Amino acid sequence: FAIGLWLWVAGEVSGMVYDAIYWDRTYTDFRVVDLLWLSGYIFLGLSLYYQVRSVYGGKNKKQRRLYLGIVAVALLIAAGLTNLAEKSGLGEGYAWIILFITVLYPVFDLTEGGTAIWLSFLFGRGQWSRPWWGLILFAMADGIETFYWLGGYDYIPVMVQDVLNFIAVAAYPAGYMVAGLALLSSYFILRYGEDSGLWKVKKHL
Repeated sequence: FAIGLWLWVAGEVSGMVYDAIYWDRTYTDFRVVDLLWLSGYIFLGLSLYYQVRSVYGGKNKKQRRLYLGIVAVALLIAAGLTNLAEKSGLGEGYAWIILFITVLYPVFDLTEGGTAIWLSFLFGRGQWSRPWWGLILFAMADGIETFYWLGGYDYIPVMVQDVLNFIAVAAYPAGYMVAGLALLSSYFILRYGEDSGLWKVKKHL
């Protein structure tokens, strides 16, 4: 999980470098930023896989099928949305693979974040899920950015565009803050235990 987040940090730094280099030009279709962000998703996905293993047991084949099934569904959804975008005239002039990668971001956000939270509530591990909550906010921001990049803003009123812009601008940093606070909370629990005030221990009579 930590490696995935650090790759995202590298992606953000790379994005600032690209902004400085291409401030007066159009970005290339595929950038180092995309490579770093996609690599981050791979490590976050592995983190989720090991969490699934801890729920079902390390040698149980069920968790492998579940994990692979989730990945397959995410890829199929992304491919389907990409085809739908092409048929709707969105993203005109871009190669299919570029559109697919663009759509993949919000799909991966929702898939990884939603799966982790679902597992946590299903097995009563609320604290375990909190660092993943930020991915749901990232999904909102990435979804809006993807819709904008594909040319979707041409089909909606200016007032709706402003609302979507505000949501994206607010949700993106909020995602990092939520994940950061959740990780800090987990650190305090690991370091101070019940004395942290964040961990309630059930008392048995």
